Formats: sequence, C-alpha cells, structure tokens
Amino acid sequence: MDEKLKCPICGNEFEGGTFDVCECCGWSYLGYEDELEEDEIDSANPTTVKQARENFAKGLDIWGDPLLKQ
Repeated sequence: MDEKLKCPICGNEFEGGTFDVCECCGWSYLGYEDELEEDEIDSANPTTVKQARENFAKGLDIWGDPLLKQ
C-alpha cells in the first residue's frame, strides 16, 4: 500500500513505497538512507546520499541533469 513519503534528498513529498522514484530529483526511495555511510552507493541509486544532496543544492537531479520539477 502506498503511503506519503518525504524524499531524503530534496524533501519532495510523494505517494509511494520502497524503491519508488521521487519525481523531483530522481532518487529511488529506500527508507534507510540515514543508515548508509556517507560515501556508500546503494543498489538502487547511482550516487551517494551526499552526492545527490549536493546535486540538488545546485539545481540538478541525482544524475547531474537539470531538475524537471522544483
């Protein structure tokens, strides 16, 4: 069942569950992002949480492309 989630990268709220993708920044929601090491890349995303947050702060998605939704 889908629930209201808050993206740990950009803060966007969306309906979904584990492995659903944030339509703002492209992060695949895991639910345990706060347990990852700073430089750890998980199996569902191409960057670390830190890299993804840095990209978002620059107006970029997790792949380094301009954000589609802000």
